[in-house]
Amino acid sequence: MPFYLEDGTGKVLMDAHGAEYDLIRTAWRETGGISLRGIFETFRQIHSPMKFLVEDNELINYAESLSSAEVPSRRYRFTEYCLLPEHWYDVAGTCVENPEPKDEHDRNMIVKGLDVPTFLITWRSEAGIKQLLRNRAAKYVFGGGSLAIASLGLLLSKLGWL
Repeated sequence: MPFYLEDGTGKVLMDAHGAEYDLIRTAWRETGGISLRGIFETFRQIHSPMKFLVEDNELINYAESLSSAEVPSRRYRFTEYCLLPEHWYDVAGTCVENPEPKDEHDRNMIVKGLDVPTFLITWRSEAGIKQLLRNRAAKYVFGGGSLAIASLGLLLSKLGWL
């Protein structure tokens, strides 16, 4: 659902469809045990007072609908990440013309671009974003290389060349 982000320079419409989120965890809930209603626990790490869209009873009912009669002790974890009011965020995306502007100050919209698909909404600072992306790139490079070497070793052993 499109929404507005506002700072000291003005406000801009966000169409967050396809965005990658790196947000603060606002709630964590876990269900499990023999009786889901009896062992339901709520752990909240709220950074701003707000009403959650899904109440505990709704999560319990949803978790019970996932559990079959044969496996009543299944555990489920629900984690909630929200854009909090009055909190700052860094947004990296593509600025396009708003197709339905409300006035002359509502001409731009931030979306996931076609040519540059980067669309990130994060609570981290610029240095934090760089570190996050650097770590992710290293994981992909070294993880992919390790997987390729392991696959080659497995193939060579299956062929009897190792």
